[in-house]
Amino acid sequence: QIYPWQKLYVAISTGTKFQFLPFPLDFLVEFVWDYVILLPVHMIRAIWDYVSAQDIAARTEKMTLRRFGVYNDRARSLLASRRSYFIAVMVLGTFVVVPRTYLDLYAVLKDKHGMDQLVFYPNSYIAFKCHVRGGDSLACESSGMDPNSFAVYSYTMGLKLFALVFRQVLQFEILKQGILAVFQTIAIVMCWFAIRNWCSFGISRKCCHIGWIFLTLGPLWTSFLTVRDHVDWTEPEALVETYKHEAAYSLSSESVRNVCDEIAQAKEEEVLQAIEQVKVVCSASVLAKQILDLMHKGARGEDQAKLERWSILVNKVAAVCSGVLPSMRGDIVAVEGVVEKVMDFCYTVSDAVIVAQNSTDTANNGLVIEGVSG
Repeated sequence: QIYPWQKLYVAISTGTKFQFLPFPLDFLVEFVWDYVILLPVHMIRAIWDYVSAQDIAARTEKMTLRRFGVYNDRARSLLASRRSYFIAVMVLGTFVVVPRTYLDLYAVLKDKHGMDQLVFYPNSYIAFKCHVRGGDSLACESSGMDPNSFAVYSYTMGLKLFALVFRQVLQFEILKQGILAVFQTIAIVMCWFAIRNWCSFGISRKCCHIGWIFLTLGPLWTSFLTVRDHVDWTEPEALVETYKHEAAYSLSSESVRNVCDEIAQAKEEEVLQAIEQVKVVCSASVLAKQILDLMHKGARGEDQAKLERWSILVNKVAAVCSGVLPSMRGDIVAVEGVVEKVMDFCYTVSDAVIVAQNSTDTANNGLVIEGVSG
């Protein structure tokens, strides 16, 4: 019995239909016709037809096999069916599977490039302020805290901390995608060789086995790789250590009192700017608290004790912020009330900092920053 789709097998070519065309045009036309246009026919023959019960070889395939001394109908059906399998795997692998892997690899490389741009910012607050202002001499020589620049510094250091870890994760993904891409490419190349030698069962069988091994070995090998073994925590820990010192110094009583003094001398028309300064200081302290809390979860022993002492200052500032900021929203509050809230914030934060510094100074193994204790 001849099924309807088997009538299309007469269109299958094995390099004989387009021999009248000059090289390489004959090869290109042959590829487009037999491998791309007739791909559904090959897939139907590979999946539905029964090799042991039907004569499914096309006329051109029989002519080719006859030149190799293959005359048995079942043997010709087997080799023709295998050829359809190889064509389906090769075309789908060449135009779908392998390109998708390389596109994933390109996307990971692009993400890593973005992470690399973030890690070039300096860890020091003074160096960062000088860097973002283009080497301005005033910014480079000043050692005081500018609330706006410190907020940008805190935000950028949070991104840098994320980038330092995530780019190593991306580097690990690049390794995995690279292994998969290379192994899949080798497998597809072996499938090409199997198609070129489809008339020889032995050679095509060896090519098929080698391609199958590489195609299977890639995911199997990468499944044994773990991210933990490829992440170095030295740089993130150094960044957090530097940020702890910079945040403690920038939020110390001297720096906060300087901001308070500026706010106290502000005119009524500068009240809104003063409010923004308070919000910036609060935002910086909240971010510092989040970073310290993040490191506190992974710390042990003596490091954990130090982190707890370092967190006293930032936690108190953040606590004051949480009570003051809600009353500063909108323009409904009278100017006098806003100024009063701002001044209460300043003196409360300043007192909290002094208490935090005193508790840190009296603690065992207390840390000392140059010029500022606590």
